[in-house]
Amino acid sequence: PPAGDGRVNLAFPRTLEAVTPQLLTEVLQSDGAIGDAVVIAFGGKPLGAGAGFQSSMQRLTLTYSDPVYDGPRNLIIKLTSLDPGPVLT
Repeated sequence: PPAGDGRVNLAFPRTLEAVTPQLLTEVLQSDGAIGDAVVIAFGGKPLGAGAGFQSSMQRLTLTYSDPVYDGPRNLIIKLTSLDPGPVLT
């Protein structure tokens, strides 16, 4: 549902498995980034693994329902790290 200012108010995913083409479509459409285009699939590639990040980052490669659509093909998504790792106190 809209957040009142035109943006979609969605629960942010905590894992890559929780990210869906529908979620990406809703977020990108609500921001006006892709108009009426529809994301039908995506692939993820880890970024910075083992480099001391406190989060998990993935480069997403998007596929649209219209193969000639000229929208963004790649996005970076930052997710909560699932690696408990060392905790500094």
